[in-house]
Amino acid sequence: MRNVVEVISGKTTEGPEEKWLRDAGAVCGILNRLQPQTDIVFYPNQEKRLRRKLLTKAAKARRLTIKLQQKIKEHL
Repeated sequence: MRNVVEVISGKTTEGPEEKWLRDAGAVCGILNRLQPQTDIVFYPNQEKRLRRKLLTKAAKARRLTIKLQQKIKEHL
């Protein structure tokens, strides 16, 4: 809920939970956009260097997701 200062100034003071939810929502949106593109981005006879770059980014995203899940479990 916005306080009087936020309403008058037009600025919102987000707490850490709200920022986290906003960022997590952005991540979900990006992942949802990437999924249907896999048929276009990964294809047979693709140049090996490009394929390696794509797979490296996908692996990093997976590692970061797993790390986040583990961190959440630590706090439950």
